[in-house]
Amino acid sequence: MRLWETADHDAVSLHFFAVAPNLPVAKSVDEISAMYASGLAPAGGKVVYCTIGELARCDAVRLLLKVPQKPSGMMYQGAVTVPFRDFSFVVKLQCSEHGTTGVREAILFEKRLRAGEKPNVGRPGEPFPGWNPDAPEHDAAFPAHPVSRLRRVLERIDTSATIDEEIRKLPKFPLPRSGK
Repeated sequence: MRLWETADHDAVSLHFFAVAPNLPVAKSVDEISAMYASGLAPAGGKVVYCTIGELARCDAVRLLLKVPQKPSGMMYQGAVTVPFRDFSFVVKLQCSEHGTTGVREAILFEKRLRAGEKPNVGRPGEPFPGWNPDAPEHDAAFPAHPVSRLRRVLERIDTSATIDEEIRKLPKFPLPRSGK
């Protein structure tokens, strides 16, 4: 493992696992996402998104999740897993919510109220249709929020990560090709 800290005091780590990946052989990314979601549920955590993409020209699973912190706020974690048949690389990022928590959500909630929308009090966690305060389109307005910081670091990793050509030729772990 190698570990770094960003200027915002977020953790970035690179892991090499010399065993077959602990991912399910899945027909869809939804199956992979469900595996992560079931593991997070006991701690109150949620998958923000799970996709299949590439890192350094290798297939990769991208995961962004959030877990409640004590006494308040969320811990956002991102992971990019590059699985091969017999081993994997995982880049992990961990960004905590600091100071006053819930500001992003409160401002976005108030914005919807000011637009005349009525909250649906019968659906905890989803006060409005399409409610997603973690969506990337809000990052520019909240650059210091942990999910915004996490996505910025992931973008930097996407543009700078390399994997040796000899490693890329090794047998792959089967990942689903489509988003569903």
